[in-house]
Amino acid sequence: MLAPCLLGHSRVRYYADDLSGMLPEGQVGVRALPYDTLTLALDEAQFDGVFGGLTTSAPTLAMMQSEGGYVYEAGPGANDGSLWLQSGRAVFEPSKFLCRHLVHRPVREHLFHDLRQPHPARGLGHRPAR
Repeated sequence: MLAPCLLGHSRVRYYADDLSGMLPEGQVGVRALPYDTLTLALDEAQFDGVFGGLTTSAPTLAMMQSEGGYVYEAGPGANDGSLWLQSGRAVFEPSKFLCRHLVHRPVREHLFHDLRQPHPARGLGHRPAR
């Protein structure tokens, strides 16, 4: 008999209705504007299985967060945490409902790009696909 296995796990976090920031985990505002998405990358057991045998230059959990851009969440017990990949985030203009004016990319050289200005690589009038 086949045993079920988890193929992927992701969560969407949402903006507050006044666009002031992210709502607490598990809450959705009236507009349901996505703040970001977290996708499970590794739990601590998998992290130790992949990197635990390395004797030199093995990454630490802190290095995965600071240099790799992962989000770490501690679990209920010791060594029960997880590393999550964080998506980019659209930043909305509060005075113009649903008018996106910035894009935040957490693991890029240019963290913010003002969509009202020409993109340095693509020229005038470039807007990302929706």
